[in-house]
Amino acid sequence: MYQTALSLFGFNAYTAPPSAEIADSANDMNAEIIVAVWPFREISAWGPIENMRTEKAGRPVPVVVLADRDDPEIRTHAEAVGCAAVLTIPCLPDHLAEVLRRVLSVEQVQ
Repeated sequence: MYQTALSLFGFNAYTAPPSAEIADSANDMNAEIIVAVWPFREISAWGPIENMRTEKAGRPVPVVVLADRDDPEIRTHAEAVGCAAVLTIPCLPDHLAEVLRRVLSVEQVQ
């Protein structure tokens, strides 16, 4: 659903594997930003997301998390690994697009 909606908002949206391969996939697709849906399919998913924010992945890529509930623990983990934002599902596509544009504009300034 989000992939189609983001395409309508002008984003080139792709679905990447929610696993340890996420860093490689992001680099292969030349991703500018990652939207990760929580809960992740792998228990250790915070590690690959943390790697997206480091030079280990080749370049830092901002990550926005869509969480299935408003949980302070999710926000704490997301902040600890350097995620740019955490939104709660349901999240309207126009709000997600707005947040992605804001994150991308901040990243370009840095």
